[in-house]
Amino acid sequence: MMMSLFAPLWFGLIGGFGGMPLAASPEVVRARYEVAAQHLDAGGDLFVIKSVDGQLASMVQMLGQLVGGMVPPSEPQQAQKFVADLDNLLRDSGLFAMHTIAGSTVPRGDGLRDIKFFIGRDPVAAEQPFWRGLTGGAPRAPELLPSLPGSCALALETAAEPEQIWGLVRRGMLLFGCQGDAQKLAEQLQEAEAEIGVSPDALFASLQDGLAVAIHLDPGKKMMLPTPGGVTTIPEPGLIVVAKVKDDSVLRFIIRGLEESKSGKTVTDTEFG
Repeated sequence: MMMSLFAPLWFGLIGGFGGMPLAASPEVVRARYEVAAQHLDAGGDLFVIKSVDGQLASMVQMLGQLVGGMVPPSEPQQAQKFVADLDNLLRDSGLFAMHTIAGSTVPRGDGLRDIKFFIGRDPVAAEQPFWRGLTGGAPRAPELLPSLPGSCALALETAAEPEQIWGLVRRGMLLFGCQGDAQKLAEQLQEAEAEIGVSPDALFASLQDGLAVAIHLDPGKKMMLPTPGGVTTIPEPGLIVVAKVKDDSVLRFIIRGLEESKSGKTVTDTEFG
């Protein structure tokens, strides 16, 4: 059942790159294939390794052509600037260094599946913001997984550095939402602070490195799910996120959200374990 739930995600991520030229030679692609294969499990429901070298950059160029067709002919520089800014942002972030995407699933005796996902990238990109934000620095032993309930169906821990990702988002806001106007960005961040109860800069700065995300299936709640064979009932899934914090910024953000969800009623009692 879990495979049927995640199949669209697998094929959306892995099958979404196609029809574009590869930047690497066949020998290099083969070597990268062999490295990826060492990180996967064979003999299950899925075993896919796909080279995506150079394809993200090509997609940006295709996007530029689409944008260029929508702007007035008298202002072609708008499309050119948009594409150049986007290309620079993604290139500087390290995203273009990704060259391989791979995944596998293998059934287990308890009815679940072991899922492995592998992303190959150029080693020199390890210190760039996207990868520091997604996977962090040097590998380390899991610290947050023990905090998750044992009934989780899928769990992932990464040494992600939230401030790195926020830095990329902030730069994107400046380039595309504020047209490079730093004062306008500051005003937007002030508006966001008034809405969520804490400065976005302070919110991300309060998160320590490391993040655990899990999907929990609640046996006490059921939901209907359409399948090729009809409608089936499964435990209701929920998302669990575990992170370490330096101060109460995240708590204030959560309390503001709870108060808004309760139509303005003040939250006076919270319990955190």
